[in-house]
Amino acid sequence: MTDIRLRQATKEDIPFLANSWLKSYRDAYAVKGCPNTLYYQFQHKVIDWALSESAVLVLCDPEDEWLILGWLAYQRLSGGVIAIHYLYVKHPFRKQGLAKRMVEQVIEAETDAVGPPAVMFTHKTKGGRAIQLHYERKARAMGDPDQDFTKNWQYHPYLPFMLMPEDWARGEYK
Repeated sequence: MTDIRLRQATKEDIPFLANSWLKSYRDAYAVKGCPNTLYYQFQHKVIDWALSESAVLVLCDPEDEWLILGWLAYQRLSGGVIAIHYLYVKHPFRKQGLAKRMVEQVIEAETDAVGPPAVMFTHKTKGGRAIQLHYERKARAMGDPDQDFTKNWQYHPYLPFMLMPEDWARGEYK
């Protein structure tokens, strides 16, 4: 698929974004074995926080902006760091390079005079691993011996909890 459009998420997109994140991440290794009651209660809080604090790009059909193909939620942090909280592409559109194109769009938009930002991703999925490997190969291919991939791209599952308000988990435990 060559023709795509990226737009900012709207409040009308939020139910789809939250639902696709909840369902697609449910089988991730990081939450295997977690009871559904815990997963849905607390992951929903993480998602609500991340979507409210992030820039969310929606990948859509160029002729129908309401036909969502995928989306990416990221946050610019201090020190030139980008936190990619979640990246999702609908099944029929996977393995077409759309996720990489969204990530590249973010990196291009967030690159400043110092250079490309360091990237931390907070939720690891199979697709996310493929993107990580893509950028690792890309960094090695540049041939710069000082280019250390691990300094520029890191998995940091605890970052949301460091950024969220201290009382994020307060409330009724179900």
